[in-house]
Amino acid sequence: MNGSIEMTSFYNKEAGKEYLTGSVSNYLFYYDYDGNELYADDGGWTLGTDTISNISLFGTAWAW
Repeated sequence: MNGSIEMTSFYNKEAGKEYLTGSVSNYLFYYDYDGNELYADDGGWTLGTDTISNISLFGTAWAW
């Protein structure tokens, strides 16, 4: 299964404000890796296996 992701809205209900305005590209992420541009909506993405684990960062651990 191939897929893609494109962010079309980023709306703050509490403030009543839409943050994605104008005609710029709204990629969920973009990355330039050694001249290879990767976009969230370029297709070819596959869903990996899910994993549940504790998060440990900066000397703090958050348990699941």
